[in-house]
Amino acid sequence: TLQRDDALECGDPKDRGPRGRYEVGKTYWLDDLPGDRNAEVVDALVEHWTSHDFRVLADHRDADDRFVSVQHDGDAFRMSVTQSIEGDLSLGASSPCIWLDGGVDD
Repeated sequence: TLQRDDALECGDPKDRGPRGRYEVGKTYWLDDLPGDRNAEVVDALVEHWTSHDFRVLADHRDADDRFVSVQHDGDAFRMSVTQSIEGDLSLGASSPCIWLDGGVDD
């Protein structure tokens, strides 16, 4: 289920590129997963990410509010998995600063 869908203008781009680009993000609840398998699901995601050129930025798998964040080495897209206080998992993704119309920097 969609939890968050947004596009925020890059007011002070981290990449020092031109203004007018946006960071686009989406987060989804991972519905109907058995909560007693959250550790297994998160471990599988981390294994998949790290074997596909994602670098781990934060790894809090041992916390009650489990959280892992990664960034792709090639294109700087980020992904994360978070466990809510109720035990539900959500999967998020966000872009680096991009042009919403698909254009490229000159």
